[in-house]
Amino acid sequence: MSKIFLNVPYAMRGIAKLHGANWDGYEEKWYCIGEVPTELLGFVPRTLPRFGATPEPGAWLGSTIEDIMPPLNTSLREAPTPSRKTEPATVPPQPDPVKLLFPAAVQALGSPAKASIWLMTPNPALGDKMPSVAARDPAGLAATFALLSGRTTE
Repeated sequence: MSKIFLNVPYAMRGIAKLHGANWDGYEEKWYCIGEVPTELLGFVPRTLPRFGATPEPGAWLGSTIEDIMPPLNTSLREAPTPSRKTEPATVPPQPDPVKLLFPAAVQALGSPAKASIWLMTPNPALGDKMPSVAARDPAGLAATFALLSGRTTE
């Protein structure tokens, strides 16, 4: 039996192998022996080579792919694949801790400028973290609000 070489793109090599094609390291091409599976007909060159071994009788009836199989329907190629998406778990959005802290800091410190500086300055009472960073977890947010409630001026 003779080899029928296929034009398989590198990204599709797994499909070729799955359907029985073999790799010819010398020619650096995929090939089938005898008949080409219908799944791989799209990879057969438009015309069979004029040189080399000819296919055995019955393997191919003509010299072009169109003699054996009509052109593939392009609408099948563009058909959407079934979706396996699952609905993501809905988690309510969490408010930004800085947006919660800023108005309280302005009220406690007296000005937006002082509040901004205080939110970005590491504080020993918060484990040397900035209040804006410490407020990212619930315990740090509570500690930051407690620190603000005890503070009246800078």
